[in-house]
Amino acid sequence: MSRIVFTAFILSLALSPGVLAQPALAATPEEIAAALDRFENGVIARMERGHEDPARHTIEARLSYHEVPGVAVAIIRGGEIVAMRGYGTRLSGTDSPIGPDTVFSAGSISKIVNAALILRLVAEGTLDLDADVNDVLERWRVPESGFTEDTSVTLRAILSHTAGFNGHGFQDSRTTCPARSSRRSSKY
Repeated sequence: MSRIVFTAFILSLALSPGVLAQPALAATPEEIAAALDRFENGVIARMERGHEDPARHTIEARLSYHEVPGVAVAIIRGGEIVAMRGYGTRLSGTDSPIGPDTVFSAGSISKIVNAALILRLVAEGTLDLDADVNDVLERWRVPESGFTEDTSVTLRAILSHTAGFNGHGFQDSRTTCPARSSRRSSKY
């Protein structure tokens, strides 16, 4: 349960308008250091948010409280990563620190982040839940099949697991699978 709460905290940070809508500002080393300091030492517990003078905690204290071994953080300005930092360890009980090259398997938690971001783009009018996804995909297309003869694959169908995809498991969790490329495969 505590990991879910911590994940929700990270998700709430990611989805807050101020985080996603960062203007394209040049960040000086001093600004980056100040942003990291605010993050590292200014975490407010969910139940304390909105209070007049909430207690602030270090990231390490919150990791310990929620029994999370580690987390990686990136500060993004104008669509560019300006700083990356790891906190804690890769695996509980080990001394293997998280660093800029640590690869995490996002697993199922990526589904809620993906859905929330897609719904934000739908609310902004950038995406349409009921349009054929092949209309926006550029490098890859949903292959024609018996399913697509009668029905287009839409974001609504993908998000509700009714699009007819049959993949299971996470390839990136296998030691033989190289880290996936971050190259974009759609217009957005």
